[in-house]
Amino acid sequence: MSEIVNMNKSAYDRYEELLLRKSALKKECFQLEQEYTRLFGEAILKLYRLQIECAKKKKTIEFCQAAVNRGEEPDERKLQEFILKETRELQEHFRKMSEEYEVAKSAVKITEADLAKIRKIYRRTVKLLHPDIHPEVAESEDLKDLWNRVSVAYACNDLKELEELEVLVAAALADRSGEEWKVEVPDLDARISSLEGEIDKITGTDPYQYKFLFDDPEAVEEKKRTLQGQIGEYTSYAAKLDEILASVLPEGMIVVWDAE
Repeated sequence: MSEIVNMNKSAYDRYEELLLRKSALKKECFQLEQEYTRLFGEAILKLYRLQIECAKKKKTIEFCQAAVNRGEEPDERKLQEFILKETRELQEHFRKMSEEYEVAKSAVKITEADLAKIRKIYRRTVKLLHPDIHPEVAESEDLKDLWNRVSVAYACNDLKELEELEVLVAAALADRSGEEWKVEVPDLDARISSLEGEIDKITGTDPYQYKFLFDDPEAVEEKKRTLQGQIGEYTSYAAKLDEILASVLPEGMIVVWDAE
């Protein structure tokens, strides 16, 4: 597909190795994030729902007290609009968290044999299509789309999709075989150093660090206990806010607290 010019082979091999390592780590982090969500997602969602509920109650108290200070009766319609505006970002985050939890619950486990096939196909495709190795890929909408689809399929362990995409990649490159594509990778040493820094950052932070949590069953149970403790604290806090609300809400006014 490409002719490599003016390039130190050993440095290029190191560059390619680091690209593969980074991709593998990003995929592993994706899988670790899903496992974290699967293990703790239900409790995290319950806790976040309570936090939104408490935020709404606090905003209601704030709104009603401000109205009283002005010598006015709190307006129910304006109150609902105020709460919606003030908690919109929280509600949107809760919606995304709920979707991620559903995806994590439905994630399919695959065999080691299939994982090995996925790695082999991905390695072959990287050598042909990775934009950092072949900058011309970014200039072709078709090839860029194929690379994006390969990246998603690899992250999701979708063997069937990768097998089909490998055929499509081969066909797309065959159609372009009449072109002379020359690839130069400028500042190779700087790129290698940058990749090494990115890899260090990935392995030193979450979600990669979750793997050490998963390796310790007692730590997993402790995390679950901590979440349950926080849920209990927010449940008590919500009850205390209810007591304050009883003294500031006009008689007959109804406010819905649950996260949507």
